[in-house]
Amino acid sequence: MEKAQLIKEFISLYGGDESDVRVFASPGRVNLIGEHTDYNGGYVFPAALKFKTTIVLRPNGENVVRMAATDLPDRVTVEIDKIDDQLVNLFAQRMDIAAQIADFKKENNLPILNKQREREILAKVMEHAGDKERYAYHLFSTLFELSRSRQAELLNKPTKVAAQVKASLAASTAIFPQTGLVACQGVEGSFASRACDKIFGLPSKMFFNNFESVFHAVESGLCRLFS
Repeated sequence: MEKAQLIKEFISLYGGDESDVRVFASPGRVNLIGEHTDYNGGYVFPAALKFKTTIVLRPNGENVVRMAATDLPDRVTVEIDKIDDQLVNLFAQRMDIAAQIADFKKENNLPILNKQREREILAKVMEHAGDKERYAYHLFSTLFELSRSRQAELLNKPTKVAAQVKASLAASTAIFPQTGLVACQGVEGSFASRACDKIFGLPSKMFFNNFESVFHAVESGLCRLFS
């Protein structure tokens, strides 16, 4: 389908006009030989195809993504931010309940860990999770651990999770500074950028196209650190 026809289809679905519509296209590619050898100095023989994927889009000023495909009947609406907000609110409620449980256990001199109750909940969750049971298992296992850690914190009892967090924070603070101008190879969102965010607390990042430029920036004093 040609660009003009795609834009027409887009407007028929979502309204408006062409003024703020943008079109992006990516051609198909085949590597006859040389997959992953190009950046190691090996022989390559890639070729572009006539087939391509074209995306027509427009910002809508909402935290909602609406998607459609010309060759599929489905229409998809994604409200990730809304779902995340709901998850945060539900998590906060669950931690409040964990505090109430901690009070009850303290009054009745009960242990924090109730393995039988956790197994019962996990069985019920996995039964309702369908083909996502493995992910549901890990999610609720993590929730249980966080709940136990919260209860132990309120009851002033040391936990393995709390000890690991404190040890990790102490080690990272000692090894890496929390602020500074950091030279990163790539762009925002790249692996180097993500590693920088994890290693340094509040970094100011400057991006470069290659590692040689990164090293030069540090050696010349332009940046203090690199990732």
